[in-house]
Amino acid sequence: MFSPTIRANGKPFTRNSVSVRPNGLLRLTGIDSVNWSDEVAMDLVPGMNDQGMPLGVAVGNYTCAASISFYPDEAGLFENMILALNPLAAGNLSAAVFQLPIVMREDLRVRMVTIVNARIKGRSVSVSNDGSALVQEYQLQPMLVLEDGKSLVSLIPAL
Repeated sequence: MFSPTIRANGKPFTRNSVSVRPNGLLRLTGIDSVNWSDEVAMDLVPGMNDQGMPLGVAVGNYTCAASISFYPDEAGLFENMILALNPLAAGNLSAAVFQLPIVMREDLRVRMVTIVNARIKGRSVSVSNDGSALVQEYQLQPMLVLEDGKSLVSLIPAL
């Protein structure tokens, strides 16, 4: 039986308050946890002399990562949903590109995270958050993470 809670970035939510629909298809309920992160590296640009004030900030590369864990009953369904819209992947999970919208409801607040153009870069079996069952965990490599429609980088190239 599924645990009554799902962990989203470490925060517990009830199973009914989290909606995950890979590629916008069916809602999956056998989720144990979902995590995401993104960052843009920034460095101070030093002045010409050793004691000078920094001249500004240089923006580095954008990096992001995500992972999602399913109970075994739902793991196969997740894989089939990803492959259903990627006929060129021909059964190769790492070649399939997919979107992963996540909607979390808490009291009157609604939070939406979209993991954009993700690929599976690894999978493993681990223990669920409550320690009662095994779960299939997928490490994802997204192109972009949107939180409430906002990103850390410009969505328009060359800006």
